[in-house]
Amino acid sequence: MLVVPSWFWLSSVLAWFANRGRRRIAAVLFVPATAARRTDRRLARRPRRGRARRLWLIALVVVVGLLAMAPTLIATTASHNTLLASALPAEAGVLTARSTVFGWTGPLALTGVELRDPQGGLIATAERAEQPTGWTPLVVGGPIDVVVTNPIVYVTLSPAGSNLEAFAARLEANKRAEGGAATVG
Repeated sequence: MLVVPSWFWLSSVLAWFANRGRRRIAAVLFVPATAARRTDRRLARRPRRGRARRLWLIALVVVVGLLAMAPTLIATTASHNTLLASALPAEAGVLTARSTVFGWTGPLALTGVELRDPQGGLIATAERAEQPTGWTPLVVGGPIDVVVTNPIVYVTLSPAGSNLEAFAARLEANKRAEGGAATVG
C-alpha cells in the first residue's frame, strides 16, 4: 500500500526545515491556523541556541586574550606595585619596584627594588632582582632562585636594636598571628 503524504504533513516538514535556527517565515504553504499556532508555541518555547553559543565563544576569546596578555598588563601598568605590596604584611613594610619585566616564557625581573619600613625608612635597595627560570617554579611549587644585582642594606642602630631586627620581629609577629609557615632568613 502506497501512502502519499498530505499537504499538511509536507508543509509542516518544510516549515520545520525553514525555521531551524532562524526566524519563522511568515507564509508557509497551506498550513491551517491551528497548526500555525502550534508551531508558533513550539518556536516560542525553544531558546535560540546560536546566540548563546556565540556569547559563550566571545566570552571565551576575551578570557583567553586577557590571560595571554596578563604578564604584559602587569608589567606596563602600576599593578606590579600592588602585587609587590601584597607580598609583605603592611605592618612589616612596603616592597616597591620602579619597573618590571614579565613574560610567559622569559625571566621575571624587577628593577629599582626598594624595601621600606612602615614609617617610610629605607631598609634595602637593589638595582635588579631577577628570577631567570620564568613562571615554572612559581606554578609547580619548586625552589625559586633569585639573582639580586647590587644589593644595598641600610642598617640603623639604636639602643633598642637595629632596623633589621625590628623588621624581622614584625615579620615573625605577623607569622605567629596568622599561624603561617613563612620563614625569615
